Amino acid sequence: GQKTLVKGPATFFLKPRERLQNNKVFNVWVAKSDEALLCQAVETHTDEGGHERISGDKWLLNGPLEYIPPIQVSVLELRKSIPLSKNEGIYVRNTKTRVIRLVQDAIYMLDIDEVLWQKSALATAFEYLRVIQDIGDGSVNKYSAACYKIPANRCCRLFDFNENRSRILFGPCLLLLKPQEEITNFLWLPDLSLFLYLFIFLRFLIQSVVQVFKS
Repeated sequence: GQKTLVKGPATFFLKPRERLQNNKVFNVWVAKSDEALLCQAVETHTDEGGHERISGDKWLLNGPLEYIPPIQVSVLELRKSIPLSKNEGIYVRNTKTRVIRLVQDAIYMLDIDEVLWQKSALATAFEYLRVIQDIGDGSVNKYSAACYKIPANRCCRLFDFNENRSRILFGPCLLLLKPQEEITNFLWLPDLSLFLYLFIFLRFLIQSVVQVFKS
């Protein structure tokens, strides 16, 4: 059948064999300055800007704007930019290349072929975190980068399954796990200040004993 777009305000009667799409009236899409509309062409056409859209093509319309999609276009979703501080991150997956990367310290808007990706950590990592109570909990948002605080006199061993290599982090520091990175071990480090105090005490004791014998 043939589709017709009627923009409001308008009053009309449905003709015989006509019906509303999904039996409802659609609202105008409104995007703020930090939002964007993800659109997809359902039919090949040329838009108002002169761009040729092939059926299946996707593009973003950045706000602020009010948008009434033509019958050849479907609005898939309203996307909002994600503000990230230096200690925050998200995992982003490209649906075409299947590459997953960590994004942090930016105001980020997902691209056309990008989606948020959820990381599931190994059970061993959570076991270590339960043992060390002052490490802190992971990020609450399921799409946020796994973030942990490593206190002083602690170190952890990390293994990247994508690059097939490991690294060691010494606390105190903030850990943001890479997409294919997992915590494999936590270690307690000795408090070096205690050894320093003990060394000073022994040195003082030896000097005192030597002075006694000399006198």
